[in-house]
Amino acid sequence: MVKKILTVNTWLLMAMTSSIEVMKGLLPAFLQDALSLSASEVGALFSMSFFALVLSNALGGVILRFVTVRFLYLTSLLVFASACLLLAIFLTEPTAWYSLLFIIGFSNGFGSLLANVLTPALYPLKSGKMLSIVHFFFGIGTMTAPYFFLLFFNGIHYEWQWVLISFAVIALVLVFSVWMTGWPIERQKGPSKRNVLQREWKVIGAVGFALLFFFYMGSEIVFTVWLVAIFREAYQLPVQTASILFSIIFALYTFTRLFGAGMIERIGAHRLIRWSAVLSLVTIVCAFLGMGTWGMTFFFLFGMTIAVIFPAMTSIAVRYFGADASRMMGYLFACGFLGGSFSSWLFGFMLDRITIEVAFTVLLFFFTLFTISVLGGLQEKGETYETKNISRTQ
Repeated sequence: MVKKILTVNTWLLMAMTSSIEVMKGLLPAFLQDALSLSASEVGALFSMSFFALVLSNALGGVILRFVTVRFLYLTSLLVFASACLLLAIFLTEPTAWYSLLFIIGFSNGFGSLLANVLTPALYPLKSGKMLSIVHFFFGIGTMTAPYFFLLFFNGIHYEWQWVLISFAVIALVLVFSVWMTGWPIERQKGPSKRNVLQREWKVIGAVGFALLFFFYMGSEIVFTVWLVAIFREAYQLPVQTASILFSIIFALYTFTRLFGAGMIERIGAHRLIRWSAVLSLVTIVCAFLGMGTWGMTFFFLFGMTIAVIFPAMTSIAVRYFGADASRMMGYLFACGFLGGSFSSWLFGFMLDRITIEVAFTVLLFFFTLFTISVLGGLQEKGETYETKNISRTQ
């Protein structure tokens, strides 16, 4: 029972994590209108938030040497709830957004990292399938968040203070459930000693995976955060219509991710990623070429074709690093969020100073590099997972 409760907690935590990212996608209109921030300032704000995710994931492995997983899990949720409540109180203060959104991103980063680390620990014999389900709930959060936020839409703008209070309440419920039911996982011991050759082999793989996560999450975060802005700027849609289209796209994204959970083991994660990367690149190029006319259709297709990539890539990394997976996933997620931080800022900078078409090339550029890295660096040999040194393909 305790194991099941913690499993459900990780699902809810991932859904809330994705809802926070969806909220960022809807915030630019509020931040620009109510707080008078420019597009580049909004991009810098989101960049700081993603840097907080980078920092928390990078520090996660170090912190876990001194505290238990349970302590970090509960503490990060309590800090997250406190920051949400404070931001709800100081909603119209720009300085509060810069500081508290950073804290929200920092604590939320620990939550998403621990959800990915706890799942293989809870289900060591079927980690690939269970990780896909965890990321399916990330998609559920992305799909349902716009409708949840519409509950707080007063006809003119979203009442974000109530959204933030709701997030705080959910986090406190998760804390209470874990506090009352206990913790089924013992603290893991440090990795066993290895010979120098094996250590070097792992480092080469780490470099390759770091580039994959950097380019992929740089693409997906831009797509998530700025899609509503693209619909508003390129297609002149009102924010309500853009939000509904965003929700539909991520409903398709979520359905495809659920379908892809079985495909990972059926056809192989490597083959699935390669085909998905190529198809996704074709759709995003078509979306770029068709902006302003029929290109919107390809945003729907892009959301579907990228859906299976991240859980499949995470599954490969977990199997590749074996006993080191808990420590290495924080490093890889940090690299991914670093890519998202840079790409999000760059998109806002170009949108503010040039045009939406030029800003869109940020998404195109990052995903092209990801596809090149996948085709040139990711290999599968028999039942083992290996990567070339992907840095040589760049």
